[in-house]
Amino acid sequence: MLEGAVPIMAPSGYVAEVNDDCNGCAACANGTCKFNAISMDDRAQKAVINEAKCMGCGVCVDVCPVDAISLRREPSKGDPLDLDELTS
Repeated sequence: MLEGAVPIMAPSGYVAEVNDDCNGCAACANGTCKFNAISMDDRAQKAVINEAKCMGCGVCVDVCPVDAISLRREPSKGDPLDLDELTS
């Protein structure tokens, strides 16, 4: 970490959503989500996203073997940070 830097935890402006391709493998839920925003619906055999907990980090998107999770803009989570704008 940079000297004098302050770690922050802010939503990305996105939330994860699960589509019908989810096969219930639980790759996204088994300790992957550090915000505990993903649970499994055993009856539907599908991942469920708790939007209130989801920070939109995208880790679940990367680990899903069937591409059943994507991120969508969620205005209630604030505006996404533009890193290029912040560093210029």
